Amino acid sequence: MVSLVVPVYNVEAYLPECLDSILRQTYTRWELILVDDGSPDNSPAICDDYAIRDDRIRVIHKPNTGKADSCNLAISEITGDYFGLIDSDDWIEPTYLETLMKAILQTGIQTASTGYVYSFVDYHGPMSITDHQVVLNQNEAITRFYSRQLDSFICGRLFHRSLLQEPIPHLRRFEDQAVLYKWLSHGNGMVLCPECLYHYRQRCSSVMNSGETAFGLVPIMEECHQFVAEHQLLPKAENNAIIITQLVREAKWAAREGTAAHNTLTQIRDFLRSVDITSTTSVDRKTLKRYQLLMKSPRLFSLKEYLSGLFIHGHCKEQHNFFP
Repeated sequence: MVSLVVPVYNVEAYLPECLDSILRQTYTRWELILVDDGSPDNSPAICDDYAIRDDRIRVIHKPNTGKADSCNLAISEITGDYFGLIDSDDWIEPTYLETLMKAILQTGIQTASTGYVYSFVDYHGPMSITDHQVVLNQNEAITRFYSRQLDSFICGRLFHRSLLQEPIPHLRRFEDQAVLYKWLSHGNGMVLCPECLYHYRQRCSSVMNSGETAFGLVPIMEECHQFVAEHQLLPKAENNAIIITQLVREAKWAAREGTAAHNTLTQIRDFLRSVDITSTTSVDRKTLKRYQLLMKSPRLFSLKEYLSGLFIHGHCKEQHNFFP
């Protein structure tokens, strides 16, 4: 049994497409929990209508407290062996569940991921995560997310319910990044499927497109580094190399975008001072030079990277994602 969760808020224009795509699944052993987060539009009525049409669908109506609360409430109510989250403005291909469950049952791995079809403001098209099925063990899966070789979405994946030991934190952005590596630490890895079966929509009004600074990622990355160290999920040298590379990258991107506040760069520098760089051998030369300048002077680092950005492809912005 797969328990699907769809948190719902103000999405009447997109919700029917999402729900219809679930009803068309070729894998039929699923339940769906719709959590109406006090939506002010016609979304609650749409949820109730679909629940009448199919007895596998349940609806929870609650006051508006945010997506994380909706997801955590639904997770406490699931009865299936596996959990999957689908955003209410996204949709899935008919073979989505069948493909993921087949991969799980064939490999014995507790988490499975499909590729995506992005429908973003500035990009439309498939984004495969692999060209063939790949089985990652626990350390390999955590490393790929931590080092940004894979997106950190909860959506587009199925998780065995035993992995869901930490609640999704109540953040305005990056809730997925803050909990995914913790869930993976309880499992035996992840199987990657090459098919692009999850349609991920980014609306102009969405939180992920709100223009907020990406510096909200910095404390999440620092917490991830500490969690990995405390639980000995990766060798110390590898853990240190990843956090140095990723935080320097964050600082570089923000400086080039002109959003690098001096106090934030100072916070990054202060945290990196606690990381032993002498034990790492896999930090590349350019990153090491940037690291040294940041350690010396955050203001000079910010100025240098901002000026460098002016000469890169005529202000062309570097693609930036956490775990892209």
